[in-house]
Amino acid sequence: MVDIFRKPEFIANVVDGVLARDDVKCVWIQLNLVNNEAAQKAVDAGITVVQDLCTKIEHQRMFPFG
Repeated sequence: MVDIFRKPEFIANVVDGVLARDDVKCVWIQLNLVNNEAAQKAVDAGITVVQDLCTKIEHQRMFPFG
């Protein structure tokens, strides 16, 4: 997973770097960050994309006791 903490205008550059690799299965774009064009490019390449969510918050929500 590549976890992106960059302003929306820089997300496309990160996604382009991800697409140059063959070992990334997921791109996670952090809370309050969205770039739909970059996300669609990743999805079209077969990569799972999550946008506008925080990994820590989601982990705590899924596993509240540990």
